This record gives sequence, C-alpha cells and structure tokens, in this order.
Amino acid sequence: MPSATAVRVAAAAPTVGLLAPTYIHATDMTLRGTVKPNELPVTARFEYGTSSTLTGDVQIVQLDDTFTDASGTATVTCFISELRPNTTYYFRLVAVNPTGTSRTDIISMRTAAGSGSY
Repeated sequence: MPSATAVRVAAAAPTVGLLAPTYIHATDMTLRGTVKPNELPVTARFEYGTSSTLTGDVQIVQLDDTFTDASGTATVTCFISELRPNTTYYFRLVAVNPTGTSRTDIISMRTAAGSGSY
C-alpha cells in the first residue's frame, strides 16, 4: 500500500480589495474594502490624505479586528470625519500578515461641496 505524503501549502500575503466609498458628505465618508487572510492572522488599516501618492500628511486608521478566517473574505469599513468640503481625498487599504504586506491601488473621492451628500 503506498504511503501518503502530506503536502503543506505555503501561506501567502493577504489579499485586499477596495470598494467605492459610501455616505459621502462635505466633511465625512465611509471607506470600504475586503481582506482575505490567506491562512494567517491579518491586521488591516486604511490610509488616506490629500496627496495622490499618500505621502506627507497621511492619516492612518488601524482597524480593530484581527482577521483569521483562513478561507473567507471579510468586508471592512471605516468612517472618517473632519474632512474638508469640496476636496479630493486619496485612500487605500493595507493588510499585513507574517508572510507580507498587501496594498490596494490608491483611489480618490471628492467630498461634497456644501453640507449635502452624493
């Protein structure tokens, strides 16, 4: 009878995706994204600011949860406030596990001009 050989699949850096922000007002909005842990515990954060390269004055919002579901993808959200009206903000989602760091592309969204929302 042939012997069974265990095959271990190496864990990978987390997989991240960015969704369009919602509830966009003059001074706040909700950022959204997805995180897939890929077999290891993951921490995630949103980075945002007014620089298209997210350098300089960048705000970081660390998400409270550590994601550990090996096979699932979690949707994450973050409410940001104290934004300037009629201003373009750039943001991305970053996730880290012991294997590596993954970043989404940077996307932009403009806040509403007055007190209204989109």
